[in-house]
Amino acid sequence: MKKVSLIFVTLIFTVVRAVYAQEDADFFVGNWDVVFIGTPQGDAQMVAEISRDNGDLQGVLVFEENAEPIPITEIIEDGDQLTLYFSAQGYDVNVVLKKVDDNNLKGSLMNMFDATASRVLEQDYYTGMWELMFMGTPNGDAKLMADLSRKEGVLVGSITTEGGAEVIPITEVVEEEESITLYFTIQGYDVNVLYNKVDANNMKGSLMSMFDATAVRL
Repeated sequence: MKKVSLIFVTLIFTVVRAVYAQEDADFFVGNWDVVFIGTPQGDAQMVAEISRDNGDLQGVLVFEENAEPIPITEIIEDGDQLTLYFSAQGYDVNVVLKKVDDNNLKGSLMNMFDATASRVLEQDYYTGMWELMFMGTPNGDAKLMADLSRKEGVLVGSITTEGGAEVIPITEVVEEEESITLYFTIQGYDVNVLYNKVDANNMKGSLMSMFDATAVRL
C-alpha cells in the first residue's frame, strides 16, 4: 500500500512539474510594448507580437498602427532571456531582453541602448463605464451611464440616470462573445437592452427590440 501511495505521489509531482515547465515555456508568448531608449532618433516604441509554432518562438514587430509589420527573423530563447533579430531602416539589429517579473522585461538594443518591454494585458471588454443612448423612445432620446465590473467571473453593475439623479441596479447581465444583454427596472418597467460589439470602444443594439441603442466607452 505504501509503495502504491509513493508511486501516486511521484506521479502527482511529475505532472505538476510538467505543467509549470509548460507555463515557463510560454512566458514570452503574447504582445509586448517595447521601448528603445536614447537612440540617435530618440526613444522608439513598438509592439512585439510573439507566438509559438511547433515549439519555436516567432513573431513580428509593429512600429505604428496600421503600419506593415516587420518580421522577426530569429528568436533565441535561453531560460529567462530572449534575443530578437530583425532588420530596421536597412540595418540588421538585435535586442536582448531579460525577465524582470511576470509582466516586464529589460535589456539592451545592440548592447548600446537600454530597452524595456511590458506585457500587453488583455482588456476585459465589457467592464468599465459606458455612455448609453436610447433613440426615439416615447419620452424622446434618453442618455444613461452604465458601470460594469466583474465579480467572481460574472458581470455585475448599475445604471445611473442623467445628472446622477438615480442609481439603478442591473438585475442580470447575459454575456456572449460578441453581445451583451442588460436587464434593469426603470420608471416602474422591467426592460432589457441588447448590445453587439462594433469596435473596441463602441456597441450598438436595441432597447426592448424596439428602439435603437448605442454604447460608447468612457
